[in-house]
Amino acid sequence: MKPRALLVLLLLVGGLFAFVWFYERKLPTTAERESNEKKVWSDLKSEDVREVKVERGGPPLRLVRQGAAAPGADRKAAEDTAPPAVESEWRVVAPPLDARADRDAVDGLLSSLTGLEKARTLEKVDRAALGLRPPQARVTLLTAKGERVLEVGRDIPASDQRAVAVAGQADVYAVDGSFWAQLTRPAGDWRSKQLFPGAQDEVERITLTGGANRVVLAKRAEQPWIEAPIADRADNDRFGDLMTALASLAAVEFVDRPPQPLAMLGLAPPQGTIEVVRKGQTKPFTIALGATKGEGEQAVRWALVDQQLVTVKAPPLGEALQRAPADWRSRAWTDLAVYEVDRIDVTSHTGSFVLTRADADWKRDGVKIFYGTISDLLAALSDARATKVVAGADAAAMTKGAPAFTLKLTAGGGRTQTLQLWPAAGDGAAARTSSRDVVLVMPAALPQDLAGKLAAVRGAKPMVEAAPGATPAKR
Repeated sequence: MKPRALLVLLLLVGGLFAFVWFYERKLPTTAERESNEKKVWSDLKSEDVREVKVERGGPPLRLVRQGAAAPGADRKAAEDTAPPAVESEWRVVAPPLDARADRDAVDGLLSSLTGLEKARTLEKVDRAALGLRPPQARVTLLTAKGERVLEVGRDIPASDQRAVAVAGQADVYAVDGSFWAQLTRPAGDWRSKQLFPGAQDEVERITLTGGANRVVLAKRAEQPWIEAPIADRADNDRFGDLMTALASLAAVEFVDRPPQPLAMLGLAPPQGTIEVVRKGQTKPFTIALGATKGEGEQAVRWALVDQQLVTVKAPPLGEALQRAPADWRSRAWTDLAVYEVDRIDVTSHTGSFVLTRADADWKRDGVKIFYGTISDLLAALSDARATKVVAGADAAAMTKGAPAFTLKLTAGGGRTQTLQLWPAAGDGAAARTSSRDVVLVMPAALPQDLAGKLAAVRGAKPMVEAAPGATPAKR
């Protein structure tokens, strides 16, 4: 055979093999085909459903996925404009109720409906006798391709099955009837008890108003800051505690009919309010806290959360509302973590030197030294906390004269932070941090401790580099 003909033949065989491989790998296995044949809807998946409507007489219950594509919209168009993660939430709509739905409960219902299997097909049936004319319930699932309607009848005597039919089709099936309990669930029970929507990293700004205090907290480069009524870095731990309290805020009870006027519940006006602005959301999430109900461990507070009246256990939120603006100030000398620092420029009355990270080691003025002494120095800087924060004229008076130590920290991406520390005076030592117009009053022992750490770094002996092929010296 000529080489050219052989090449053409090989290309044809290769193309056929590729076609078969790519085509058949998308086909369902025998087990998958058998399972699909048993299902009432063999081609429907939970993630395809954008809305569920349950009708059982009276007002219908609707479970709506936020950001859902319009019914009948092109699937590819819907995929090309997939909603962001925050819009994957569900809402329960049963006027006048309109609230966030319990995601796990909705997922459970969808799993039950899309996974319904035909135990058997009922022959020559009387639809009226089986509760299908009219049906005891109608469940409509809206997808990007249109809607699917399931008609649900009575339970079948001497079994745990119910009669169902797909609207517009002649067949009637017997299916496992356990999903009926989900359809008869009251609308209010579909509400999510987890009240805060979204994730902590979506929060951009929080406004706290309690009594005479009003504090605005925001994130700058993922670090918490106070924006009003003062401008300063916020305490990481306190901000973190607030975020945790928001994320874990849960309803103890939903109250659809207030037992008293809102003024009697401490909600008109409220005793405190929290307003949270999230990324990509134009409407803020709001919490209004009212009076306490009960005593001891049973105590709860009345609250309006996005206009829903609930009772909550919210001690951390109450404490945050009462905190004065100055108490939100960070007392940390640096907000850089030990692992972030790649370089330290040190200046003191005894001289200057530069420390640089070299992979797992450190160098002093280009010479490798024992990393432990620098680890001790970085830990001392990271752990340093002020006993108080001073601003204004008092701050200026505390920092007259040259500082005893200046350390410029450089992190990845070129981010820098300069730390200054003055000699101890009285019961404290003044310290400053670049980007903050305040003085941090550090414990009086810090200058001496820092001097010792720097002396250890300055006096560290150079490490001898092992010759090629030699066994490295143990540290």
